[in-house]
Amino acid sequence: MRFTISVLAVGMVLGAAAPGAALAQATAAGFEASFAGKTIAATDNVTLVFASAVNASDGQFAVIVGTEDVTANFRWVSPTRLEGVFAAMPLPVGSNLLRVYRIGVSNQWLEIGQASISVAPPPAGNRTPVYRPSLIVGAKSQLAESHSDSAQPPTRATYADLTVQGGLQTEHGGADWSVKSQFNVAGSSYRPETVSFVSRGDDAPKLDVTSYLIDSTFNSGVGQTGLALGQVQAGTNPLLANAIGNRGVLLTQKFGSRVDLVAALQNGTQTLGASNFLGVNDVEHRLATATAGVELLERAGGFRLEATSFQGAVKPQLVAGIASLQDAEESRGWGLRAQSRSQDGRLRADLAFAHSDFTSLGNAALNVAPLPTTSGDSWYADLAYDLVRGAQVSKDYAFSTTLQARHEYSAATYKSLGSPQAANYISDTVALNASLGVLAGQLQLGNRSDNVDNAAAFLINRAQTLNFMLSAPLGQMLDSAQPPPWAPTLSYTHGRNHNLADTNHIPLGQTIANLPDVMVTTDGLGLNWTVSRFNFGYQYSRNLQDNSQSGLELQDLLDVGHMVTASYQATEFLSLNGGAGKRRSEQRDSGIERYNNTAQAGLNWRFGDRYNFIANVSASHDHDSIFSNDNETLLAQLQLTKQFNLTSFGAKLPGQWTLSYSDSNVNSLGIGIRYKTLNAALSLSFF
Repeated sequence: MRFTISVLAVGMVLGAAAPGAALAQATAAGFEASFAGKTIAATDNVTLVFASAVNASDGQFAVIVGTEDVTANFRWVSPTRLEGVFAAMPLPVGSNLLRVYRIGVSNQWLEIGQASISVAPPPAGNRTPVYRPSLIVGAKSQLAESHSDSAQPPTRATYADLTVQGGLQTEHGGADWSVKSQFNVAGSSYRPETVSFVSRGDDAPKLDVTSYLIDSTFNSGVGQTGLALGQVQAGTNPLLANAIGNRGVLLTQKFGSRVDLVAALQNGTQTLGASNFLGVNDVEHRLATATAGVELLERAGGFRLEATSFQGAVKPQLVAGIASLQDAEESRGWGLRAQSRSQDGRLRADLAFAHSDFTSLGNAALNVAPLPTTSGDSWYADLAYDLVRGAQVSKDYAFSTTLQARHEYSAATYKSLGSPQAANYISDTVALNASLGVLAGQLQLGNRSDNVDNAAAFLINRAQTLNFMLSAPLGQMLDSAQPPPWAPTLSYTHGRNHNLADTNHIPLGQTIANLPDVMVTTDGLGLNWTVSRFNFGYQYSRNLQDNSQSGLELQDLLDVGHMVTASYQATEFLSLNGGAGKRRSEQRDSGIERYNNTAQAGLNWRFGDRYNFIANVSASHDHDSIFSNDNETLLAQLQLTKQFNLTSFGAKLPGQWTLSYSDSNVNSLGIGIRYKTLNAALSLSFF
C-alpha cells in the first residue's frame, strides 16, 4: 500500500501543472531562487528566500551546487533570506542542482531545499589564471597567571607560541575546461595545538594541511566530466548516503542536461593532516558511493529519479588515545529517490527508499564478538502544496499558506554507515505554514511510535506532538513605513509532547503500571522593542513535565524562566549591552526548588587610530531550597586590540596586536576557585 501511495503522489505532481503554465519561480522544498527559469553568469549573485524562518547561523548550514561546497559564499541577511556572492569564487558551470542543508548539533545534515541552477560557460578562450595566496604569522603568549590554592594548576602557567595560517586559491580555465584549487595549512610551535595531534600525538608535525580541494571540469563529446580531490561531498539519499563530507576522490559525468553519474571514494571519518592525503588508503576505513540521476521530463525539476549504491567500512580510530568504536563495522545497500515539482512550483514531492545490510565485525583485542549481518529497509514520502500563494488581501498584505505531510518508516534492524538515519520507528507529520505580510505562523502535528516489529520484550512507545510558532512584528503591521516605537516584535511558541506506551502491548513480565505516560508542555514568549539607538528584549519560558504513570503521578517538574536584555548604541564608536535572567525549577514530589540567577554587562569602544576596547562582566548564582547546592560564578574579561599596517618592501602588511585579561572566580559551598590570566597576541598578514 505504501508503495502505491508513493507512485500516486508523484503522478499527482506530474499532472498538476496546467498546460502552458509559466515557471515564475523555483519554489523547491521551501525557498524561492533568484535564478529561476534563466541561465546566469558564474559571477552573478544568488538569492534564496525561504517560506519560513530557517534560523541557521554560520556553521549550521551548507549549500552544495552539484558536488561543490559553496557555503563560504553565502550569508544570512535575515532568518528567511540567504544571499551568495560569487565575484571572487565563481559558480560551477553547467546545469546542476543547488541544495541547502541545515546542520544539526551532532553534524546531521537535513536537506531543507533544492532547485535547478544553470550557469553559462565563460567566453571562448583561456581565462587569465587567478592566484589568491594568504599567509598570517602570529605569536600568542600568556604573560602572567595566578590561581587560588584550591584550584587545579594549569598545564602551562606562562608560555609564548608561534602560529601560522596559510592558504592558496587558484583558478585556471578555458572555454571547455576549468580547474579550481584551495589548500589550507596551519601550524603551531606548541605540538598539542597542531592539526593532527589528537590522532598522532607526539608524531604530529607542527605545520600540517587542514583541508584542500582540487576541482576540475571539462566538456567532452558526451557531456561535462568532473574530477575532485580533497574535501568532497557525496550522497543525496538522506537514508543511505547523506551529504558525506570526508576527504576522498569524486568523479562526475553529465550526459547532456538530463542524465548524470556521481561516484565517490572517501575516508571513513573526517581526516586532518597531510598523512593519508587522498583519504582512501585504508580499505577497512573507507566509504564508496555511486549515484545515477535522470530528469525524466524536459522541464528541469519536473521529475528527477536517482539510484544510489553505498558500501562502507569503518574501524576504531584513536582520538586523544581513546578508540572511537569498540569494533569494526561495515554496511552496504542501495536506494532510490524521486523528486517532482509541478510546473508552477505549487505542488512538490520527495520520496526516498533505502535497503541496507549492516555487520558488526567484532574486536578480538577487546573480546568483542562479531554479530550476524542484519538487513532492513527505510523510506519516507514528503508532499507539500501551496494552498494559497501571494493572494493580495490589501495593498500591504499578501496571504500565503503551505500544507506539508510526511510519512517515515525505518525497520528495527536498519543502519547505514553513510547516514544518521535512526532505526525502529514509524512517524507521520502534518504541518501548515502561513504568512500574512510580515506576520508568519506554523502549526505542526506529529505522531511517532517505535518497536515496529512488535517484539514481545519491549515497550511500544508513542510520541504525540503539537508545535505552534507565531512571529508578529506589531510595529510593521500597524505602520510599515514608520512603525510606532511602543509596538514590539512579538514571537510565541507552544509545544506539547505526549510520551506514552501502548497499553495494548504489555511486555513480558510487566504490568500496565510499568507503562510510561508523560506530557511535556513548553511555552515561550518573546518581546523586542527598538527605539532609536536603544533595544530592549524580554523572553519568557515555561516547561511542565506532567507524569501520569501509575504510582509516579507526583514526579512532576516545573521550570519557569525570565530573561531581559538591553543594548544602547551611544555613539558610532561606543555600544553598551546588558541583561539579567532568573529561572526557577520545582520537583513536585520532593518539594525541592532550584534557582538560577544570571546577570551580564559589556561595552565595545572604538577609539583613536584603530583601537578597540571590549569589556564583559557576567555573574551567576545556582542554589536550591535545601542548601545542598550553592554555586556562585563571577567572570570578568577585558581586551584591547590595535590594528596597524606595517610598511615593508614597499607594501603595507596589515597586522593586529591584542592584550587581554581574564578573572574567573567560582565559589561552591564555601570553596573558592580562582584563575587570573594576562595574555598577548600579535599577527601579521603577508597576503
